[in-house]
Amino acid sequence: MNTASQVALRILQVTDSHLYASQQGQLLGINTQDSLKAVLVAFSQLQQEVDLMLVTGDISQDGTPESYQRFIDSTASFKIPQRWIAGNHDEYALMQQLYKNSPCLNRSFVAENWQVLMLNSNVPGKVYGVLTDDELNYLKQQLDNSAAKYTMVCLHHHTLPVGCQWLDNIGLRNADKFNQLIDQYDQVKLVLCGHIHQELDRNDFHTRYLGSPSTCIQFAKHSDEFKLDSLAPGFRLINLMQNGDVVTSIHRADQFSFQIDETAAGY
Repeated sequence: MNTASQVALRILQVTDSHLYASQQGQLLGINTQDSLKAVLVAFSQLQQEVDLMLVTGDISQDGTPESYQRFIDSTASFKIPQRWIAGNHDEYALMQQLYKNSPCLNRSFVAENWQVLMLNSNVPGKVYGVLTDDELNYLKQQLDNSAAKYTMVCLHHHTLPVGCQWLDNIGLRNADKFNQLIDQYDQVKLVLCGHIHQELDRNDFHTRYLGSPSTCIQFAKHSDEFKLDSLAPGFRLINLMQNGDVVTSIHRADQFSFQIDETAAGY
């Protein structure tokens, strides 16, 4: 059994909070401020120490400075270092402007045997994602030059199909390029995404692919058309082990009371 001394990095993944400038902002029936709070309470009840809060996009629903400040205020009491990437609802240029001097936008770091890379798949004004040639070149250079034994790559959009036709149509448009690239590097042990508002845990070649519940609405699995799930908001815990293993678990805010808009045809 793995012991704490074998853990290289302990991560709390928080994703797709879809906050608004207003504290009363709702997404398809859920107050996103309240659901984020419920998720953070559920995490605190575990009394689980982590080294990093990894925020994998769609922090904001309306792209306002107030929504990003709302996220900062909501998570400040945990005093956990954060790293952010932009989702399709985020205003990436605004994030860079507001937090250019903050470590939350640092794109790479090394923790013991692990290199962690944060990629930007945001396409302004679009729901789908793309990794530009510059972004793919950045990834390749980082993988070529890293002395770390293992690598985790993080981006908002999913790079493998999840079995929901509508959702797979708005994933990473050039996923083939991305997957072909990382297939060349055995050290890439984990690819982590947001965007899909549901659990994903797949292995492909030497790499494990993980996706996680949103802190607000959940998308129903295996649905060709847009459909919500009644599962509670949640988060993922990830332990990157010194030997290259990944130990992870999903947790949900089951005490959170909410009523989704089951008639919604999109968002």
